[in-house]
Amino acid sequence: MKTNIKGLTIRFYKVVADNRGYLCELTQTTKNRALAVVLNEKGIWRGGHYHLKNIDIAYVPYGTALWFFYDMRKESPTKNNEEYILVGKNSPPITNSIVKNLTIDNKNKIAAITIPPGVYHLIYSVSKQNPVLFEFASHKYDETDYIRIVPDKLPVYQNLVKILKLFKIKPKS
Repeated sequence: MKTNIKGLTIRFYKVVADNRGYLCELTQTTKNRALAVVLNEKGIWRGGHYHLKNIDIAYVPYGTALWFFYDMRKESPTKNNEEYILVGKNSPPITNSIVKNLTIDNKNKIAAITIPPGVYHLIYSVSKQNPVLFEFASHKYDETDYIRIVPDKLPVYQNLVKILKLFKIKPKS
């Protein structure tokens, strides 16, 4: 969209919305990289996939979210390992040695999570405020790079359910 001031531009980006919240790629660089912002609704998971090529770097600067990761890489020395990481602004009042608490109020720093190809990931909102996720991707969105798996089809699903109960979240598939 043109404006009355030279060099001042307004661009509109496609927003993909559903019952989980919304996602919008904010920019794409000439190196085929992308920046997306995601707003996640409480108690509903987002993600539920791994990538074949893409590397994600994710931040949660607002709200609080629980990340779940599962190593699906066949040749990885950590194949089938799972990881739970709490990120965002505030720590919910839970104590658990399995969940790594990397919230800003706990570390006074914002965590940047790099997710390599082959690592399954999903995110749950665990705060009153819907968390905002910024995600830098090594490649532009390409549906063929996503291998989607509904969480209840994972061999470690019951472990995830136990962790979600700590946050009073009943999983919805």
